[in-house]
Amino acid sequence: MATESKPSSQEEEYFKREDAERLRKLHAEEQARMKAGEREALRQKHAGRCSQCGALMVPEQAGEVRVLHCPACGGAFLDKKAWDYMHAHDEPQTVTVSIDRAQVRHVARLARLALSPEEEERYAAQLGHVLEYIERLSAVDVSGVEPLSFAGDAEGGLPLREDVPRPSLPREEVLSQAPQHDSRAFVVPRIIE
Repeated sequence: MATESKPSSQEEEYFKREDAERLRKLHAEEQARMKAGEREALRQKHAGRCSQCGALMVPEQAGEVRVLHCPACGGAFLDKKAWDYMHAHDEPQTVTVSIDRAQVRHVARLARLALSPEEEERYAAQLGHVLEYIERLSAVDVSGVEPLSFAGDAEGGLPLREDVPRPSLPREEVLSQAPQHDSRAFVVPRIIE
């Protein structure tokens, strides 16, 4: 009669580590499959859609770059290949767009925003990057792209609602929320000398 011997503590520890490693790998593979499935589901859901308004995008060729154009909101979007092409063919930038803190402060004051000095510095850098990007986009040859007179479906016309008069808010209620008014209308600072 054979006697069964129990595994030593070292053997038990080894098998526990092996089991834990196998479970960790299985869990990682399952997570990767789930993430890939989620990415594919999102790609299918949003494929060819405008990120701003959700309308279907229309591909157009602008020179060597493929541009996705939104007929609803007029936006133009580049895919990764077009983005990489633009960066690969970048010319040394001679024009550097810079926004200083005084300009950010001025815009914040017009928008009635209170910004800290750190926020002013951060927004100055971010706005500078946005303007530099706009400069780059203006360098793209779009001579083959047909301009639109308005955003939307040219054949179907603009979807307009009926012009039906409706009651509006009481004048006193609206004027009471304004920083300045003369009991008839809003009072705003003069901007044209």
